[in-house]
Amino acid sequence: MPSSVFEQHVFDQPHLRLEAVKGRAIVWAAADSLTSQIPLGSEVVAVDGTPTTEFLHTNVYPYMSGTSPRFRRSLGNGWYVNGIGLLWGRAGSEVAVTIRTPDGEERTVPLTRSSSSVRASWAQLDRSRSSGSFEFRWIDDAYAYVALNTFADAAQVARFDSIASELRSANGVIIDLRQNGGGGDDVAKPIIARHLTSDTLEGSRSRTRVNDAARRAWGRYADQEWAREYAPYYTGEAFRELGRNAVVPDTSVAKIDVPVVVLIGRNTGSAAEDFLVWLDGLDAVTLVGEPTTGSTGMPLSLDLPGGASARILTKHDTYPDGREFLGVGVQPDIFVEPTVEDLIAGRDGMLMRALEVLRDRVQ
Repeated sequence: MPSSVFEQHVFDQPHLRLEAVKGRAIVWAAADSLTSQIPLGSEVVAVDGTPTTEFLHTNVYPYMSGTSPRFRRSLGNGWYVNGIGLLWGRAGSEVAVTIRTPDGEERTVPLTRSSSSVRASWAQLDRSRSSGSFEFRWIDDAYAYVALNTFADAAQVARFDSIASELRSANGVIIDLRQNGGGGDDVAKPIIARHLTSDTLEGSRSRTRVNDAARRAWGRYADQEWAREYAPYYTGEAFRELGRNAVVPDTSVAKIDVPVVVLIGRNTGSAAEDFLVWLDGLDAVTLVGEPTTGSTGMPLSLDLPGGASARILTKHDTYPDGREFLGVGVQPDIFVEPTVEDLIAGRDGMLMRALEVLRDRVQ
C-alpha cells in the first residue's frame, strides 16, 4: 500500500505477538494485562469466528510478497510490517480472537488493535536468538557457534577471518543462518573461498525472461513459418542465461577441516541461499533445520496507481544440476522444526540437534 497510508498509522494489531509453529499461530508475547486470559503458548485458532487457516488463505496470503508456503506462514502469523497479517486491521478496531490454551481450553477474547498507540508492559517466552549481525561463542568448550545474521554487511568477512584460527581448533563448527535474509554474494562468497573449501564450487544457474517487444509481436504469427522462432517471446518463455557464479578457493588461507553444521530456516534467503548452493555436496557440511525462504532475492519493484507498489521476481535460479529451490526452499539434510514445547521451555531444538550431529561425527 502507499507509504502515505502507513505514515497515518492506519493499521495496527492487538498486544499479542505470534510465531508460526508447525503451521499453528502460537502466542509468544502478550501484554501483561492479557496473560490471565491468553496464556503464553496459546494457539490462535480463529479470528472473528473464521478458523485461522481459512483466514490466512483468504485475507492474508493473497496480498503478501513471499515465496515458499513456510515463509508466508511465518510472515502471516508474525509481525508483518506492511500492515498484512493474521491480527492486523484498522487501528483502534475490535477483533475477536479465539485461542486454545496450553491446557486445551478454548475461549474467545475481544481485543483492540492498539499496540502502537497504547503502551504496555510485556511478558514473553524466551526465544533465545542471536542479536546483531554477528555472534561467536563456544559451546561446551569444544564446539564453535557462529551466527551470520546478514550478508549485507561487508564487515562480516573480516569478522569471520578474525575467528578462523579458533574455528580450526574446534571439534566442530555451527554456522547459524536462520536469521540471515541475504545481502550480497560479495560478502557470502569470500567466507567460503577463504575458509570452507579447497575446491572450485559451482554456483546456481540463473536465467531471466527476455522482453523483446518486436519479437513478441512477431511471435503472435508463430503459426507461419517465418515467425515460428519468435513463439517463445509471445508466450513469455524466452529466457537469457545469466551465467554461473563459481567460488574459487583462496589457497593462501588454511581451511576449516572439521565437521560443519549449518542451521537454516524459513528466514534464510537470497544470498544466504546462494551460500548454501555453493556448499551443496561438501561432505564436511550438514544442513540442519527447516527449508529456506526459496527466493533469489532479485525483485523488480513496480509503482502502481495511487502510490501503491508491488514486487515481482525477475530471476530464476536452480542448483547447478537443475534442482529447484525457488518457491520451495533449500532443503535441510536433517529436518528439524520448532515445537510449541520448545518455545514454552525456551529450548533451541535445532541447535540441540546440530550438536548431536557434531558429536556423532567426532566419535
